[in-house]
Parts: sequence; structure tokens; C-alpha cells
Amino acid sequence: MGERKLATVRKIRDIQPIPNADAIECAFIGGWKVVVAKKDNFKVGDRVVYIEVDSVLPERSEFEFLRPRKFRIKTIKLRKQVSQGLVMPMSILSKDANKYKGEQDVTDELKIKLYEAPGGSKSKDSIPLPTGKFKMYMMRFKWFRKYWYKHTKPVIFPGWIKGTSQIRIQNMFRDYPKMAKMKWTATEKLDGQSSTFYIDSHDKVGLCSRKIGIAPKSSNNWTFIYNKYDLSFVVRLIKQETKAQTVVIQGEICGPGIQGNKYKLEEKELFIYAVKVDSKIYDYEAMKKVAADYDLGVVPLVHSGITLPDDMVDTVEMSKGISKILKRRREGLVFKSGDLSFKVINPAFLLKDEE
Repeated sequence: MGERKLATVRKIRDIQPIPNADAIECAFIGGWKVVVAKKDNFKVGDRVVYIEVDSVLPERSEFEFLRPRKFRIKTIKLRKQVSQGLVMPMSILSKDANKYKGEQDVTDELKIKLYEAPGGSKSKDSIPLPTGKFKMYMMRFKWFRKYWYKHTKPVIFPGWIKGTSQIRIQNMFRDYPKMAKMKWTATEKLDGQSSTFYIDSHDKVGLCSRKIGIAPKSSNNWTFIYNKYDLSFVVRLIKQETKAQTVVIQGEICGPGIQGNKYKLEEKELFIYAVKVDSKIYDYEAMKKVAADYDLGVVPLVHSGITLPDDMVDTVEMSKGISKILKRRREGLVFKSGDLSFKVINPAFLLKDEE
């Protein structure tokens, strides 16, 4: 799935004034817009360190101004200008600036971590329950449960399955001119919990959250959906009917207790956004048919067979709009063209809903 590059060496490609702002201006880093202080004297072409939204910075003197925000980088708005990320001078790095080549990843050097919502990516849900009556009886005792969770290997996210995380369009600035000429399908990005359900070439059926494998007998939102839609049967039947080796279904779980239930659903539901049978990636119509055949939900279609605007800024504007599930601002869009995909997050959604 790869690790996200939270901090990279970049060049400032442009600087624009902000109306009615004397002390700040807007710097362009790739496809990102970041508000910077004029007193820092950044110039077009300067090499800087760009730190992405969702980064948690270490407690260093250079980052002390972030203490009120618990050292977390968030989307903010200053003088009506949306700012996503943080721009810092190269002097915060340990080596001479000339020793950093290209868009070098400096996340580890700066000891920057990805923000994890309460609960994080580590979960007891990935630990299989014991088999046998005696061990199940022993699970009644706290000391045994602690021992079991510590020493039992977790279910892993299969390496042959592409993770559900999508790259943000702003990080694809160099490739954008070529991408703009391609044909794309755009679906609504839903704000829920990512999930993966699969059957492998050995007929092993499994389920995963965004990052980890989930033990089928655990009790959580993923196993609820797994059982509600009988997804073990679904992936087995698709494999049998298509004579495939592997089947993967991925989707977003939304409903009560998940992200504030933004869509006011009465119970947890699955909205699928990807179906892959062996190496074949289903297009939206084929995926919609799978959803209809097995009584699954599907992410709403917003655009089909379109090319992108020449300017990336206009594509970001396309992410704005109202959800097709409930009358409220949507989280954004996910664009797909074959096996290529990226997400465009609605800046207004981040400003309103980012906690």
C-alpha cells in the first residue's frame, strides 16, 4: 500500500497576493495552496519543506507555534484563502540544502507522524479468537485476554490487494497535463469506513479495514457488514460464475456510529466503489450490476466519460457540491480511468468537518 510522504522537499512554483491581507500571501507547492507569512521572504523557485495536512509534528522549537493545535497540521482558512499544509525553510533539516535531491521524502528525518483518529489503525479486531472450549473459557479472564492479544499473530492485509487509500490530486501536479486528456469517471467520495472483502486463489475468504485484516469472528462494523450482506457467499459465487482465481470487493461503510452518521442512515450500509476479478477492474456499470445482483449499495455516479479541465484548480472546484445521498456538502470526488485513480477533497468539507 505504500507509506504516505508527509514531508517532502519541494519548490515554490508561484506566490500570489491575498486580497485585503498585508501580512500573508499564498504559495503554490505543486497543486497545493498554502498561506505563508510575508516576513518569511519566500520567493518563487525557493526550495522548501512542504508538510501535508494530517501530519503530527514533533515538539521542536520551530514548531512551537503549533502547540495550541497539538502540533497537528489541518486545513484552515485565512482571509478567505484556504490553506492546506505548512511550508518551512530548508534550515529545519539536518543537512546542507544541496544534499537533498528532487522531491525527497524527509518525513522520517523530521520525525513526523500521520494523525490517527482515536482508535488508530491498531486493533484487537485483527486478532483471531481462540479455538477450543478451554481457551474460549479462559478469555473470560482479563490477564488471559491480555496475553492472547499480545502473543497472537494478527490477520494481515493481503499484499496482493491494492489498498483503499487514494492519492490526492494535488500530489499529481507533474502528471496532470497528461491526465487531463484521458477519459474519467467520477463518483462521490463518501465519509465512512473503508473496507475490503475478498477470496484468494486458495479459496480463503477475508475482510479488512483500511489498513488491517479483520478477524471474521470479531465484533465490529466490518464483521456486521460482512454478515449482513453474506459477503463470503457473494465473493465465492462471483469467483465460481466468472471462473476467476481471485475476487475483491471494496467499499465504504456508512451509518450510525460512523463519522457522525453524516448521511442520516437508519442502519449501517455498504456502498461499493471497486470490484476486481483477477486483473479485470469493473467499470461503473459492471460494478452497479454486481451491487444490484447482491443487494449491495454503490457509491453515487457524478460524471462519466469526461476529460479534466486544463487547470487543476478547476478540478478541485468540481469536488464542491451536494451529496446525492443526503442534502449536505459532499466530501469530494474519486476519479477513475482504468487502474488509475485519485481523490479530490472538497475544501469546504474539510473546513467544516475536520475535527
